[in-house]
Amino acid sequence: MLWSARQRWTCPGWRTPTPNPDWVDDEVLLGYAALDGYTVMVLGFQGKQFQAEFDTVFTRAVEKVRGLT
Repeated sequence: MLWSARQRWTCPGWRTPTPNPDWVDDEVLLGYAALDGYTVMVLGFQGKQFQAEFDTVFTRAVEKVRGLT
């Protein structure tokens, strides 16, 4: 299961009062994946500024976990 940050903030049951809390521009969960018992999470500091780099980092992290299993 893969999630993007945008999907995460609007996911039902998320416990923040607004879909995009104030701190989302500084620290943001860019995405996560569950693979064979492992959870890969990619966190970004100053998330929107570096969001373009997310796809490469996330893909490499998922590939690394797949290589371990």
